[in-house]
Amino acid sequence: MFGIQSSSSRRRMVRLSVLGLAFAIWFQGCSCDDGSTALFPKISVPVKNVGNGSGTVDIPQANNEKPCTLGPAGSSTASCTVTFEDAGAGGSFLLSPTPSTGSVFVAWVGGPCSGLPTTCGLSFTQGNGDFTFADVTVDFSIPPTITQIDPSSANSGTAPVNVNATITGTSLTGATAVTVTGGITTSNIQVVSATQLTVTLTIPAGNSGSKTVTVTTPAGTTNGLSFSVSVPPPPALTSMTPSTGVSGSPAFDVTFVGTGFDATVTIPAIPGTIQFSNFRVSSPTQMIATVTVPAGISTGSHGVAVTSQFGTSNSLTFQVTGPLPALTSLVPNSGELGAVVPVRLLGSNFVAVGTTVNVSGTGITVSPLTFVSSTEVDATFTISPTTTLGNRNVSITAPNAGTSNVLPFNVVAPPSLTLTSITPSGAAFGQTVNVTIVGTGFGPGLTLNIQGVSVSNLVVVDSTHVTATFTIAGDTFFGDHALTATRGSVTSNTILFNIV
Repeated sequence: MFGIQSSSSRRRMVRLSVLGLAFAIWFQGCSCDDGSTALFPKISVPVKNVGNGSGTVDIPQANNEKPCTLGPAGSSTASCTVTFEDAGAGGSFLLSPTPSTGSVFVAWVGGPCSGLPTTCGLSFTQGNGDFTFADVTVDFSIPPTITQIDPSSANSGTAPVNVNATITGTSLTGATAVTVTGGITTSNIQVVSATQLTVTLTIPAGNSGSKTVTVTTPAGTTNGLSFSVSVPPPPALTSMTPSTGVSGSPAFDVTFVGTGFDATVTIPAIPGTIQFSNFRVSSPTQMIATVTVPAGISTGSHGVAVTSQFGTSNSLTFQVTGPLPALTSLVPNSGELGAVVPVRLLGSNFVAVGTTVNVSGTGITVSPLTFVSSTEVDATFTISPTTTLGNRNVSITAPNAGTSNVLPFNVVAPPSLTLTSITPSGAAFGQTVNVTIVGTGFGPGLTLNIQGVSVSNLVVVDSTHVTATFTIAGDTFFGDHALTATRGSVTSNTILFNIV
């Protein structure tokens, strides 16, 4: 409280007591129109700034006093003292903030006053009344602004998605709220500095569109920034490596390249086809999965598509092959020039449909195959009498599996062919007789040549004996008929068969 003592002199000292402290303030008197004397006090009041900005507190009714210029709170000019001098009996002192940012007077006689800008009055009573004063606290508040939000976009999901965002701007100290339009809620507001804060944005499931973000502080609400929310498209596949597998083989890893991969990506299991597991997403564009190709599933093309929370991708082709066929032996493994040789191919993983036998080089023709089992296929090799001698590579190919190893098949020259005897050595006109021929070099493909005699039922008993049936024509000539044997490109010597 201020206690004021006065007298009738034109210049008097008034003693003021503020909270028990005594001050002496001189009042300068003047003659009023009614002849009385008015007291004009000078009263000094501290002014301090607790805001972010700086500015000037003007005192328009102070006589010959300079304005009080304040710097930001905490600076060397965060406070100063203004002196009020009465302009007339019963008057008021006015404080007018001049900075364009405005001000708030938060502690003043009669309560706070605020506005952008504002004028606050300090009233007093002349004479022997009491004066009540308080420090003036000025908050030069700079309205906040925001210049950036990072990230400025996000994807929604099938469940709410939390996005930790950083907002950059000015005068963000004391931020009380971050508001986002379009159904997005905020939490965990942390003011890092006057120019930065962090906040958690919660995006509802399925939310999308352009949103506006603002920040509110005690000094006001900022401008708005754009924040975009999208519902992502389904994932897309561009490649799968490797894209083939052998049925029944051990599981192995496959690398997928595409877009839209996230933690929800999977490949649904379909019975009777290849199976994927152990999905590892390394980035939105790459994923690794383990594939199992069960034994016994159908060979050929299998479609593969990935599924995420946003839908199903396009399909890529995974080729399932059977196990490679393998050859263990050829029986026989050789043949003579000009011969037709039945060959058994023994091994494993042979299939009934589509299997082929391959023989390198030229001069051997393979007849249609006979599938006996997964371990045996029979074929007939027809060897040209003029082909080159030597080994040929023989392999077997199974569809959707591949080609086996190779085994050699040797083309050899036939041995020398000789005729030693024929029993009986003759027959009569029109007679049919069974004969036995002795010689060397007999084998598959052997033929007998004799004029005027029809040869049938030729049987190669072994390399030295042949049996056959001779039918003697009724119009042939009497006497010896020349008999020869031919095998491939080799023709024997001549022996005689007599017709009587």
